[in-house]
Amino acid sequence: MDVLYAFIADLSSLSEYADEEEELVTPGVCFRVNNVKFDQGKNQHLINLELRQRFSRRHKKGLGSSNTSSQSQAQSSLAARLAAHDRNHLSHNVLSRILGDIDLFNLTDDDAALLDDLLGFMPERSRYGDFNKEVRMVLLGVTGNGKSSFGNTIIGNKKFKAQRCESSITRICAVEKREYKDKQLIVVDTPGFFDTNLPSEVIEDEISKSYQILAPGPHAFLIVHNVCNRLTEEQRAAAKRVKAVFGELAANFCVIVFTGIDALEDEGSTIEEYVGSLKPDSNLKELLNDYGGRYIAVNNKGTDAHKENVLDDLLRIVHKMVSPTASGFYSTSKFEEVADVVGISKAQGHTMVNPDGSIVLIPEVKKIISVFLRQNLRKNRVQN
Repeated sequence: MDVLYAFIADLSSLSEYADEEEELVTPGVCFRVNNVKFDQGKNQHLINLELRQRFSRRHKKGLGSSNTSSQSQAQSSLAARLAAHDRNHLSHNVLSRILGDIDLFNLTDDDAALLDDLLGFMPERSRYGDFNKEVRMVLLGVTGNGKSSFGNTIIGNKKFKAQRCESSITRICAVEKREYKDKQLIVVDTPGFFDTNLPSEVIEDEISKSYQILAPGPHAFLIVHNVCNRLTEEQRAAAKRVKAVFGELAANFCVIVFTGIDALEDEGSTIEEYVGSLKPDSNLKELLNDYGGRYIAVNNKGTDAHKENVLDDLLRIVHKMVSPTASGFYSTSKFEEVADVVGISKAQGHTMVNPDGSIVLIPEVKKIISVFLRQNLRKNRVQN
């Protein structure tokens, strides 16, 4: 095993195979498989690995002296390449291009530490931040179900327009933020993606805006439904399109938010009884099953204490959903592609969000998502 710049522990003295080199490698270390051979005599595969990380804690023994000129050149090149990007939203593809012609073996210690941080090898941080610092959520559902009101419940203020008048329903994406218990909550309120009366062009633009704000990916999709309303077949079919819009695994990051539970309380009933009474073949029960049975219930007119308890419950569910993921949130190649564009646009000083919370759509993002949606929705129609 060739070991370069890696955290390792030599286990040879503990091994029953005294003539073999055995190492314990810490999590987060990158490696390359040089070759794999099969030893028929021993009936074993022999795998030759080359370990290449961590940069900032590299073993210097046997590496020789560093070239000061090379270090300076590497540093200036790295700084110049990073200047045009948002370091919190670097995808693997962009980072690969940035590092493409940089001599990784002649980095200054500062640059080496920066690379560790960017590549996510520090255990206390991931490449895109931490659930403990930022939570990105998007509100989905039929207009009139309390979707915008629940957005206000999360934000802790009446930021999103939430009126019953049909002319005042959400027509464009809007985003609001809130600092809550050392976390920044980012909430995107969407048009009624589940409504069937909105023009496809409007939906396409607003989905693109959602991608732009949520990039490099959301922590949760919140499907809002009022317990007083019936989920129609058309709305059920529209809800299934979450996968076509945001990717095949998006359902694993969905939570149903039941609003209007004050009506249940007036009847002396509970949300548990309501969910338990759903018929197995009902649209809502099937939707709940699609989303792993995850739900919360809220009275958007309730007390501040009630709303805070609901928000805490939601964050616990979201944390449980994203914990198994490597990045700490849901992402796809399209989210990463959009993140690349957003990073460049931010570095160039472009405005992403207007003072009123409306989103300024980047043309390149619209192009990426429009092509993706047309292909995916066409494929979805063929399959159905």
